[in-house]
Amino acid sequence: MTRSTFDYLPRLLLIVLLATTAFVTVPTMGQQQPPDPSEKAAPSAASVNPALAEWRRLAESGDPEASHMLGHALLTGDGVSANPEEALRWLQLAAEKGNGMAQLTLGLIFDAGGPVPSDKAKAVAYYKKAADQNIKEAQYNLGMSFATGDGVPKNLEEAASWYLKAAENWDPSAQLQLGLAFLGGKGVKASREEAIKWLRRSAYQANADAQFQLGVLVHQEAGATASEEAVKWLERAADSSHSDAMAFLGGLYARGDGAPKRPDKALEHLSNAAKLGHPRAEYELGLCFLNGEGVAQNDAQAFYWFQLSAIHGDPDAQFRTGLMLAKGRGTPANKDLSARWLRIAASQGNASALAQLQQGSPTPANASQVVIAPSESMPAMVAVNVSTNLPIIAANPTPSMARLDPASSAGSPGKSEARPSTAVVPAMVPQSQTTDSNFRNLVIFAAFAPAFILALMVYILWTVAKERLKSLESEVKETKNQLQKANENLEAVLRLVESKMTLAKSPVLKAPLHDPILGPKAQIVEHTEDPGPFKAQRTPRSPQDRRSGQERRKAN
Repeated sequence: MTRSTFDYLPRLLLIVLLATTAFVTVPTMGQQQPPDPSEKAAPSAASVNPALAEWRRLAESGDPEASHMLGHALLTGDGVSANPEEALRWLQLAAEKGNGMAQLTLGLIFDAGGPVPSDKAKAVAYYKKAADQNIKEAQYNLGMSFATGDGVPKNLEEAASWYLKAAENWDPSAQLQLGLAFLGGKGVKASREEAIKWLRRSAYQANADAQFQLGVLVHQEAGATASEEAVKWLERAADSSHSDAMAFLGGLYARGDGAPKRPDKALEHLSNAAKLGHPRAEYELGLCFLNGEGVAQNDAQAFYWFQLSAIHGDPDAQFRTGLMLAKGRGTPANKDLSARWLRIAASQGNASALAQLQQGSPTPANASQVVIAPSESMPAMVAVNVSTNLPIIAANPTPSMARLDPASSAGSPGKSEARPSTAVVPAMVPQSQTTDSNFRNLVIFAAFAPAFILALMVYILWTVAKERLKSLESEVKETKNQLQKANENLEAVLRLVESKMTLAKSPVLKAPLHDPILGPKAQIVEHTEDPGPFKAQRTPRSPQDRRSGQERRKAN
């Protein structure tokens, strides 16, 4: 059956609807508000914890382990509606009977607050009870409490002793903190060898912070072997989306320091770190655009990344932003704004910005050859001498270079250590950059729309042609079958005609002949008509003929 054009109309309308939906929804992707955590759906029947009833039965009979499991399920809503009050009751019953995991959980609850008001002293008390039962997570959290002075007087020696106990139980976060303690001599005697030993143990357990710190330490050692190991650990940390590692590794590849000079890999790592909001990566990326390393030289892009890094608090980027505003490179010149950025950089200890302000001229002869000195506000491990593009690495970096956030570390639960906050300067993106961005998006859309329409038309035509070809193939097949049947009928007719012609040409008897001896004979003639059954036809002889025949035989 042949299809008409209207048969394809529903499919065409569906394609147009999908295309319209894509154009409408794609630009707004990523702008949706996250769901409200408080609006947690009740667990379905399929998700109910099957062991919950058994835990409750055992907990009511006084089993501390069952009490802990039941309290944890009620606290987290695992297979049951969350009930913090009842969860605390069961956890406290388990903790009073000496269950170490219940004691650790209560310590975390009182440490962070939530179901109950935060109480650091109670948290430390529960951590101590669990740590005495050799629970490594509690030992690590207790060490963090002594290191920060939360709930107890600050005591670095006591913190290091608890770090050591947890590290010997192979807690990766404790091994990292112990390595940093040995590195900076915090509570223990400084030892580079011990620091590397514990950092390596933590790094082998996929702790990205330890991998980054170990890579930085090994990088400071001379030799190709040390450089290869440093790059290996930094690459592993970068694979875990560790922004500090990506920024540091990008700088190594950009300068060829301890690794082959690879502008492409430098740009890749710096871009990934910059996307995560890493200030130093944003600054290094600005240098790449300023010097044309791995990308085409672009002052506007360089200023964009410098300014973004400056807003995030990097003093070198603040100094660079001030210089470019003074010279009008990549942005319209603005002396007042330039002086403001230089003052902000100088207030964070940037010596070059302070020198420029003291000279009264914010613009040096050659802005690309200003040496940026490391300061306390900038980690020395990633300080960069801009004139030579070489790193300035401190001999003994302090643990504050990359402080661990235990809550984000893979492994045991822990408590978060507050990081020093940095004042954020309001963003001052030039209007020209916004206009250029909008125009670029419009050009991309104008170039994309015809291609999409053309692809849609090609698809529709291809679908129609495909269906039409299938219809023609079926018609050709049906015609071939009809011709074959007609040929078979024609052959049967021809065979019948041939048989009839053969019979028509065969000899038949028509009239009798007179034989002098035998008497009258049948005359053989040719007939053009069908004689019927082939039989010799004789004309009956009269009695006179019979007698005359008999007389002739007697005479003979």
